[in-house]
Amino acid sequence: MPLFLTLTALGLPLLSGMRGGLPVMIGPTGGYLLGWLLTPISVAAVQRLLATKTVPSLSALLLGGMFVTDLAGTIWLTIFYHTPFTVALLSNLVYIPGDLIKIVACSVVLTAVNRAVSFK
Repeated sequence: MPLFLTLTALGLPLLSGMRGGLPVMIGPTGGYLLGWLLTPISVAAVQRLLATKTVPSLSALLLGGMFVTDLAGTIWLTIFYHTPFTVALLSNLVYIPGDLIKIVACSVVLTAVNRAVSFK
């Protein structure tokens, strides 16, 4: 993620709509991009504490990651648009159903991979 975000900041059109550059990084979606950096760090830290790697536990872990990304984005939207936190938070609701589907799908795949390969 640090490399991806650095290349994006330098102007490579790696984001949706072939966007890139520093203006995108500090624009309305900048908080979500920061969340993309914070989420893997927080998820990896919590994952080390998990004793089980079942679909429900991985789903809960990834749900927490979604929360980190959405929180970072919401805080940034609140600052960027000078809007109440609750209004910025509500703007995330449209993305939650798709995110939940992806979380369950990733949890199923991760569980299958974990059974097939021993990670140490």
